[in-house]
Amino acid sequence: MTATIVNEFVRLPQSFVPGNGQVSNYDVWISPFIRDMHIIIPGVLFFFVVQHALGFIASRTLPRFRALSAKEQLDWCVRGIAVVNGVMCQRSTYLWLSYLWNMPDGFTYDMYTPLPGYRESLALLNAYFLWDFIVCIYYGWSRAYTIHAVASGLGMYLCSFPCSDLWSPYYSGVYELSNMCFHGAQMIRMVTDQSKSGWRTTLPGLGDAFFVVWFFVIRLAGGVFTSSRWLTLMAVSMYDGTVHNYSAGVVMMLLFGAVIGVQFLWAGEVIEGVKSALRGKPQQVIAEQAENHEKKAK
Repeated sequence: MTATIVNEFVRLPQSFVPGNGQVSNYDVWISPFIRDMHIIIPGVLFFFVVQHALGFIASRTLPRFRALSAKEQLDWCVRGIAVVNGVMCQRSTYLWLSYLWNMPDGFTYDMYTPLPGYRESLALLNAYFLWDFIVCIYYGWSRAYTIHAVASGLGMYLCSFPCSDLWSPYYSGVYELSNMCFHGAQMIRMVTDQSKSGWRTTLPGLGDAFFVVWFFVIRLAGGVFTSSRWLTLMAVSMYDGTVHNYSAGVVMMLLFGAVIGVQFLWAGEVIEGVKSALRGKPQQVIAEQAENHEKKAK
C-alpha cells in the first residue's frame, strides 16, 4: 500500500474502490482478526494482567478496598480497566482530529479512506471488547452487559476492514472520555471516606459533571448527528451497490442505529441521576441510576 503525500498530508489508498465488485465475507469477517491477531491476543492478555494487578496493588495500599466485598472489588478493578482503555483510546481521538485538521481543500470524506496509524488502536479496542465479553461470560454478568460487549465489539471489529476510518474514531476515541471520567469518579468514591470534604468529594463531583455534559453534548447530540450522517451514507452505498459487502453493511447499520437508541435510553437514567443529585441525595446517585437500569435489564 503506497501512500500519497500532498503538502505533508498523507492519504493512503482506499481499502475498497466502489464499483470494483464486493469483497468476500471472509475479507470482512475473518481476515481482520487474522491480520491483527498479533495485537488482539496480547491485548486481551494485557487487560487481564492489568485487572489482576489493580486488585493486587489496591488490596495492599487501600484499606477501604480490602473492606469491599469480592463483587465490589471485582467491580472496582473492571472499572479500572475501563479507565485504562479510555486513556488508550485517546490516541484514536488525536489521530482523527489531527487528520481532519490537516485535510486539504476538496478532500472527499468517505468510508474507505484509511486513517494512518489507526489500525493498531482499533485492534486494541477490539481486544478490550473481547476481554469485556470473556469477563461477562466468566463472572455470569447480566445479558445487558454481555449484549453491550458483543454489539460494541462487533461494530468496531467490522470497521477493521478498514471501513469508516474517518467516522468510527468518534465512537472509539471521543466517546471514551466520558466513560473514563465516570468510572474514575466511582472508583474514588468506593475507596475513600465520602463524609470528608476535599479532593475525595471534589474529584468525583467533577468527574460526574464532566460525564453529564459530555454525555448530552457528545454522546447524545453529537452521536445522533454523526450516526445519522453515517447511516445515510451507508444506506446510499447499499442502494447503489457500491458497498464493500452487503452482510457487513447490514449488520453495521443495525449497530450504528442501535447506538442512537441506546443514547436516548441512557439519557433518561442520567437525567434521573442529575435530579436526584440536585435534591441533595448522595453523590453516587448517577452510578445508582445506572445500577438500577442494569437490574431492570436482567
